[in-house]
Amino acid sequence: MQMSDVHPKALPSVSSYPLDDELVLYTPTDGQAYILNHTAARVWRLLDGTRSETAVAQEVADTYGEDYEQVLTDVRELVTHLQAVGLLATATDAG
Repeated sequence: MQMSDVHPKALPSVSSYPLDDELVLYTPTDGQAYILNHTAARVWRLLDGTRSETAVAQEVADTYGEDYEQVLTDVRELVTHLQAVGLLATATDAG
């Protein structure tokens, strides 16, 4: 499986609440809360299961005028962390 084929998606049990410029993610299963900064919150909203990590990175890079390769690295790190703490699922197709 190539990394570009991964389409991360929030698990249905995760709730999100805006807090100023940040986003709070809450998992009722273990009671953990996670706070995402503005940019990470933007990435979270794009992780809807329809976009690959590379597509999310391209959109964020274009939106903020940042270097694509650096954004891709950051998106992959964020996705890896969110998966590790049980907030994301991944599918290998766009549907």
